[in-house]
Amino acid sequence: MKKTLFFLSFVAMLGLANAQLNVVYNSVDILNDDTITLNVTSPDDEFIFAFDLQNNDTEDFTGRIEADSTDANIFVGSICTDVCMAGRESPMFTITGGSSLDGIHVNFEVANGLGMGYSAKTKISVLAGLETKVEFWVKLVVNNVSLQTVENASLLTYPNPAKDFVTLSLQNADLSANAKVQILNTLGAVVKEAPMTSDNLRISVKDMPAGVYACRIADGQKIVTTKKIVVK
Repeated sequence: MKKTLFFLSFVAMLGLANAQLNVVYNSVDILNDDTITLNVTSPDDEFIFAFDLQNNDTEDFTGRIEADSTDANIFVGSICTDVCMAGRESPMFTITGGSSLDGIHVNFEVANGLGMGYSAKTKISVLAGLETKVEFWVKLVVNNVSLQTVENASLLTYPNPAKDFVTLSLQNADLSANAKVQILNTLGAVVKEAPMTSDNLRISVKDMPAGVYACRIADGQKIVTTKKIVVK
């Protein structure tokens, strides 16, 4: 009987240890071993997945985040100056008890020209030393290949990170009168859109929350080029 009680207590302690961290994506809790499917609807060369990490314990948590794909780069803004691209493993960070680390970004490199239905799955792990505290999967699925990119086109953005305004400088692209600039959030939703009336354009970001966005130039059914911008 004592052995049984000890075993149950040990299991409960493990459960409490694993319950220290809570992963939140788009205001929804992600459970251990969950798979989040993200639809890539344009042949951008980069896709951003963002989540929050909550520490539900009274003790501080110190650890790191790791992705098992070389096509993923992890950006933890609160412990980096400006932009910190640390590869598939983040630097060490600490979350104080009862607080959260918001806006952790995993940037995926998505190759152009992928066929309809192509998918790739990446495991994201939250580690404390060698111990895995939480792990889940992010699955990218290509659902729309009707858009075409323009070869050799490039977009310069400055300052980046930006606080009030970002200046766009488009090179090697012949745009029609219907061309527009779109800024998308980490969920792929367009949060700002304006006509691309010139190869050099200044866009206000004063009303946008701090975070990482995708800035793209669209011309009809073509995505001319895409660039990541950071608003601080």
